[in-house]
Amino acid sequence: MKALRVEFSCRWLAARGLAPEHGALLLRLLAGIQASGSLTDAARAAQLSYRHAWGLVTEAQRALGAALVEMQRGRGAEITRAGETLLRADARVAERLAPHFAALEAELARELGRLETGGAARLNVHASHDLALAELRELAKDEVALEIHFEGSQDSLEALAARRCDVAGFHTAGIEGADALPLARWLRPRDHGVVHFVRREQGMIVRRGSRIRRVRDLARPGVRFINRQAGSGTRQLVDQLLRREQLDPERIAGYRDEEFTHLAVAATVAAGRADAGFGIRAAAAQHKLGFVPLVTETYYLACARKVFEGAAFQRLLDIVRSRRFRTRVARLPGYDAGESGTPVEARTLLHP
Repeated sequence: MKALRVEFSCRWLAARGLAPEHGALLLRLLAGIQASGSLTDAARAAQLSYRHAWGLVTEAQRALGAALVEMQRGRGAEITRAGETLLRADARVAERLAPHFAALEAELARELGRLETGGAARLNVHASHDLALAELRELAKDEVALEIHFEGSQDSLEALAARRCDVAGFHTAGIEGADALPLARWLRPRDHGVVHFVRREQGMIVRRGSRIRRVRDLARPGVRFINRQAGSGTRQLVDQLLRREQLDPERIAGYRDEEFTHLAVAATVAAGRADAGFGIRAAAAQHKLGFVPLVTETYYLACARKVFEGAAFQRLLDIVRSRRFRTRVARLPGYDAGESGTPVEARTLLHP
């Protein structure tokens, strides 16, 4: 059982005459055509023959009653508006389900891990959603298996204080006063170790061509907003900025509509269900959306001293400080790994 991995995927596109497995292949083809402008290249990337790929597209168009691909002599292929709609829906499904799949994968991995006879050390991580942390999980998987549960910064720190996890990931952006995370409630300088993980740009993710340039624009008539969940660090930033602008949240259409990750916010805007939301620059870039930078925040990893000094976490720190990790982080727009792995005195966070 040493090679066992728990991994979920979703097949959601189906219709009479279009089986779920064919729907999944169709989405891969459409994404390939959108990227390359060629059905031939898209078929090759999906490991299908051209004949099979074209038959699949024809089958889907007949089943769905809509043209999905336009073939142009001498100009390759391009997907139609209906095809683009399917890809946006697929992105939305993926972003909505990703945190739930990750949590269930980690839960099952813990259960099945009891059957293993060796392999990588394991650390149970509760953390605010972050793309660099997902990169670290992939990079460290052969040496330190990270079981990541994405939730808000506050919930992650509560889990650490209650000893329900080994490591907590949380972020701050210089938030002060009533909106600041009450770190002293969960962190004890004598009992916990903290390290600098990454810095990242946070701001407003907006539709391309949008005239949303500042926080006050969220209250304009006709502007639809998508918020983050209560207890997340990003939600606290939203509330602080609204207070500074003396904006009543009830004036913002969609303030009570919530998503649970940066990518889910970006997917909601990309799908046209909102005009703006708060998130990191990398999420906006992934969906080719506009971005209004507002703050640069620091993301930290915290754990009990015993875990901090243990072999598994120390090996993880070696990876965080490595060139391989910094190279991966450099590919994420708005991220900075210049101080990654640097120890931080917890008391400086409690009393900035």
